[in-house]
Amino acid sequence: MAQEMSYAYEGCKLSRPFEVEWIDILKKKIANSKLILVGNGVTAYEFTVIFKKNKLNFEQITSQDFFDDIKNNLISKNNKNFYLFASPSLINELKSSANAVMLKSKEDYFSYKQVIRNRFILDLREPTISFDLNELERVFQYISKIPTIAGIDILSTNSILVSKIEPVLKIYKSTLHIKIILFPINETQIDTALLKSAETIELNCASVNFDEKKDQNFIKKLRETLRLDKRVVLLANGRLKAIADECNWGAVYHEKKHPKYFDELLINLETGSYVDNIEFKEGDMCLSRRMFPIFDEKLRLKTCSLYGDMAKTNHKMNDLEINDFMEKREKLCTRCINKKIHRMI
Repeated sequence: MAQEMSYAYEGCKLSRPFEVEWIDILKKKIANSKLILVGNGVTAYEFTVIFKKNKLNFEQITSQDFFDDIKNNLISKNNKNFYLFASPSLINELKSSANAVMLKSKEDYFSYKQVIRNRFILDLREPTISFDLNELERVFQYISKIPTIAGIDILSTNSILVSKIEPVLKIYKSTLHIKIILFPINETQIDTALLKSAETIELNCASVNFDEKKDQNFIKKLRETLRLDKRVVLLANGRLKAIADECNWGAVYHEKKHPKYFDELLINLETGSYVDNIEFKEGDMCLSRRMFPIFDEKLRLKTCSLYGDMAKTNHKMNDLEINDFMEKREKLCTRCINKKIHRMI
């Protein structure tokens, strides 16, 4: 099945993936109709951030509300409503129901895949001594003004490091969806009680060299964290995933095993070297158009969140639009696509 392309895909360069065209389209459409956001999860929350930022009046309903309205003949082309379907788990059912009453894609509705919403990334996985919180706040202030920015993902190895930027996160928690992704390797790196401003917390343990006998304290900490903090989900595979499923830990999802950064993987593929013990699907959906811009621990721009040294630059936030930075991103994107690790959709 062909991938569903974003609305402005053909005219959007890899180097600068912000697509504001769909916001302008919505503004024109709701001049004579009502904008209805369908969904009530994280994806829908992100769109509420964007709608409010861009002063788009809208009504929000659940997917079940939409299905019920279809069933009760309350939705038709004559209603002149425009819908945005923001429920990934039910997107096929929503589109099928809409099509059954003669609603047409782009004319009467967008799916969330057709309208790119951006999340900016703060990659703190490399060791750092301290932060300049004033500079960090300036980055937040600058990036949050971008029309399609809906939230932030903060990547780190431990809770304590992220807690140091809590004063800044607290300021923006009501206007951005804040997600923290931790890559812990032992129990001492997990204390989600410190992460007060996060809406969602992921514990990504997919690449941990897990020893069931030696890591009992780690297992206990993961289990207790999932039980006590409902914001938390665990990403795991192999025996850890099996243990979590057997013991009914709750919000546990499979995650492919992959390297911390893709630098070595790309080089090996380019040189024809043997690649072993890495799970990746050729041509898999690439999120780097959506997960942008990216900042490292020194608050310098990175060209992509998947890469480490290859993606680092000396550019700062004000350089986001300059040709030199965009050319560096375009170059890395092209290399990545050519080796079919990820592709832009």
